[in-house]
Amino acid sequence: MPRPVTERRAPQPGVSAPPAAPPTWRDPWAWASVLAVVPLLVRCIGAPLGEPVAEDFDFLRAALLTGNHSLLDGGGSTAFWRPLAHQAYYRTLGPLIIAHPGAVAAIHAALLALCALLIYRTLRPSWPGRAAALAAGFPLFAESARQLVAWPTQFVDLGLLLFSVLAVHEASRRRPWTACAALAAALLCKELAVATALLMPLVPGPHRRGERIRIALGAACVVAVWGAIYLVVRGHAHLELPHGIEHGKGAEGISWLAREGWAFAATLRAVMSQPRLPSPHDLWLSVALGAIAAGAVIALAISAAARARLRAARGWIVVGVAWFVLYAAPSALMYPFWAPSRNVIGAVGLGIAATATLEAAHPALPLALLAVRVVTLAISPSAPARVSPEVADRGAFIDFERLSRLQLLMRQVRARLAESYPRMPGGAQVCQFNLPLMSEYAFGGDHALSVWYRDSTLHWVRYDAFRAHPEMNVTTVFQYQSHRPPAIALVDPDAFRAYHLSKAAIGRRAWQDALMFGTRADSLQRDRTAQVFLAMAAACRLNGYAFLDRREEGEREARLALALWPEEPNARYFLAAFLDMRGERALAIAQLDSQLVIYPEDRESAALLEHLKSGAP
Repeated sequence: MPRPVTERRAPQPGVSAPPAAPPTWRDPWAWASVLAVVPLLVRCIGAPLGEPVAEDFDFLRAALLTGNHSLLDGGGSTAFWRPLAHQAYYRTLGPLIIAHPGAVAAIHAALLALCALLIYRTLRPSWPGRAAALAAGFPLFAESARQLVAWPTQFVDLGLLLFSVLAVHEASRRRPWTACAALAAALLCKELAVATALLMPLVPGPHRRGERIRIALGAACVVAVWGAIYLVVRGHAHLELPHGIEHGKGAEGISWLAREGWAFAATLRAVMSQPRLPSPHDLWLSVALGAIAAGAVIALAISAAARARLRAARGWIVVGVAWFVLYAAPSALMYPFWAPSRNVIGAVGLGIAATATLEAAHPALPLALLAVRVVTLAISPSAPARVSPEVADRGAFIDFERLSRLQLLMRQVRARLAESYPRMPGGAQVCQFNLPLMSEYAFGGDHALSVWYRDSTLHWVRYDAFRAHPEMNVTTVFQYQSHRPPAIALVDPDAFRAYHLSKAAIGRRAWQDALMFGTRADSLQRDRTAQVFLAMAAACRLNGYAFLDRREEGEREARLALALWPEEPNARYFLAAFLDMRGERALAIAQLDSQLVIYPEDRESAALLEHLKSGAP
C-alpha cells in the first residue's frame, strides 16, 4: 500500500528541526505565552475595567429590555450584523456586565491569554519554544490591547482575534471542519475575518496533497454563505455604516494611497504603544528600532547559517506579512477616525514575521525588540485617576486613556444616582449639567439610564431643554465638577428653578428679586457637595448685593463663590471691583489677571484691568 505523500524540504545548512514540544500543560514556553498577558494587566491598574460605556448600552438595552431575541438584525447596532459579538455576547454576559463589570474584564483577559496559547501551539511544531513564545506574546505587549480587556464592546475585536487564531491553529493541524467552524464564528464577530479565510490555506505545515485546496474551498463556502446572509440581514434590518464611509464622506480629496499610508503608519505606531500623533519618545524609539534592524541586516549579510535559517522560515514570514497587511489595510476605510485597538489582530502577523526574521538573524534580536516594547508599554499613558474636564488629543477617536476617563465618569454617575435613587420612578427624567468635554457619547443616548434601572421609560434631559422649559418634570439634575471630589453631585430641580428665576431677575435688573431667588436656590439645595451649583447661586446673590450697593455682603458672596468653585466666571470681576473701591488696587489687578488666565475672552474683565493699570480713579 503506497504511503501518503507529504511535502518535504531538503535540509538547509545551519538549520535543525526544533526538539519535540512537551505536553502543553508542562511546557514552560507555553506558560510564558499565557503569562504575557500579565504586564498588560499591570498597565490596566486603576482603570474601571469592564464598566459599560457608549455602544455597550445600545446592545445591553436590546438584549435585556426590548424582548427582541432575533439574531437577524443589528442587535442594537444600526450599522453591523455581528450576532455572536452583539446578540449572543450581551444576552449571555449582560447581567454580569451590569452587576460585576470587573468579572467580564477578567474573562476578556483570560481569552487574550488563550489567544497567545493558540498562537504558540500553531507555531511550536516548526519553531523553537522560545521563539514561538516571543511571537505568541507579541500582540499583548501593546498598550492598545488594554482596550480588549477593559471594554465589553471590544469583544467584537477580541472575538475576531480568538476565532481567527483558532481557525489558523486548526488549519495548521489539518482539521478543515473545525477550522471552518472557527472561521464562521470569527465572521459572526466582525466582517474583517474574511482576511482569516484568505490566510487559512497559506499556513505552513506538512499538508497532504489537496488539503490546502480543501481548506481553501471550505473557507470560501463559509464566506459565501455568511456573505449572502449578511446582505439579506443588512437590507431587511436597514443597516447603514456610520460617518458616511460607504460613500467616502470625511475623506474627500484624500487619495486612496494616502489613506492606506495613514492606516499602516498608525497601525505600526500602535503596535509600538505610540499614539498616532508624534510623541516625545519618537527619537529614541526610532534609534532603538533602527539599531535592531541594522543588526539583523548585518547578521544576515555575514552569516550563511543565518541566511539558511531565514530561508527555512520564509513560509511563516510570508504568512505573517500577509496577515499584517490584510488586517492593517482596511483601517483606511475608517479614515480619519482612528481606534488603536484595531491593530491588535494585525500585530499577530507582524509578530510572527518580525520574530521569524530576527530569530533567523540572531537569537538576541527578538529579545531586544521585546525589551523595547516592554519599555514603550510601561511609559504609555496610565488610566486617569479622575474625570478630567478635557482629554489629551493623541490622534485617536478612542484610546485606552479616553476610554478609562469615560468609564470612570459612568461609574461615578451610576453610583451617585444609585445612592440617592435606588429605584427610579417610571417615566422619570434626569437632567445632565456641565458634562466634561467629549463625554456625552458615553451615555448612549437614553440607554445608559434605561439599562442601569432596567426601565426603558427613563430618559436623560439636556440642561438646555430644562432651562428652556423649567416646568419640565425632572427627578434630579446631576452635575459634573472637576475642581474637587466628588466629581458628580446631584442638584434639586426646584433649586435650579429658583436659580433660573434669579438669572432672569438679573437680566431685567430686578436686583432685590435676584437676591431673593438666589437665596432660595441655596436653601432648596440639599446635597451640599454640589459646590459648582452653590457657587452659581452665590454669584446670583453677589449680583444683587453689588447693584444694591451692599459691598460688604457682596464681597462675602464673591469670596464664597470662589471658595466653592475657583473657576466661577463672575466672582473675580466683582471681587476686583470691591477691592479697588477699598483702595486695594494691586490685589484687584491680581484678581483680574487670574480671571483672564482662566477666561481670556472676558472683555469686561480685560477692560477693567486696563482701566486699573492706567491709574485712573
